[in-house]
Amino acid sequence: MTMSRSDYVGSSDAKRILDGDWLALYQEKIGERPPENLDHNFQVQLGILTEKFHIHWLNKHCDFDIVPQPALMRMPGHQPIGAHLDGFDRVRNTFVEVKHSNARASRETMVDWYQPQIAHLCNVEEKDGGVLSFIAGNEAPQWFMMEPSKAYRAALLEMELAFWWHVANREPPNVLMMEPKLEQLKKAAKDVRLDGMRAVDMNMSNEWATHATDYLLNKGAAEIFEKAKKGLKEMVAPDVREASGFGICIKRSKSGSLLISEA
Repeated sequence: MTMSRSDYVGSSDAKRILDGDWLALYQEKIGERPPENLDHNFQVQLGILTEKFHIHWLNKHCDFDIVPQPALMRMPGHQPIGAHLDGFDRVRNTFVEVKHSNARASRETMVDWYQPQIAHLCNVEEKDGGVLSFIAGNEAPQWFMMEPSKAYRAALLEMELAFWWHVANREPPNVLMMEPKLEQLKKAAKDVRLDGMRAVDMNMSNEWATHATDYLLNKGAAEIFEKAKKGLKEMVAPDVREASGFGICIKRSKSGSLLISEA
């Protein structure tokens, strides 16, 4: 039997599920609504046309060995969860997703948009993380390893399976029932690791709070201090070995550097 996107939850469906677009996606899966025709979407078609070149560039210039993976991959133990990979990198032993985005794209914006897709692929491939590479406008590809947290991946899978239950049972979904889980996913999204590095929330640290408050309260004074120090040194002529006044003394060392102190 020929497989179509209606036979499984794909990686591009993951974000729609997390965005709460359940009813429209459900109607597409059961054939009540045609999927969006992307044949005339310039951005989508540009991404398709540049995909092979993008992978070629990574292989030639960025120490990759990406091989194509044309077959539909299914998640072990969860056949409704599937994906087509852009490629598999034999150097890093994980999948690679390549994207062509606008000139304003950054690593942060790509993480915000594509973490659901990468987490979905991690589940399908049973990997902790994968490579996301993107072209911003006409710049050379930027790539990084993205590792969604286990909690995020588990919550995503739970949501996808819940969505698929509605498809399998021809039961229109009520996304309002899933809002608590969606909030849980949003929180877990912050725990993603990029190139092995994590972001941490220090709002519960009293020591951090003390240092942060001191920093913010004294930032203006520190800037004035540095400006004054620079201005005083600029007033010391090259042939002056010592200048003093108003409680400040500046002496010139043998090496020629100016040392400032309180008189």
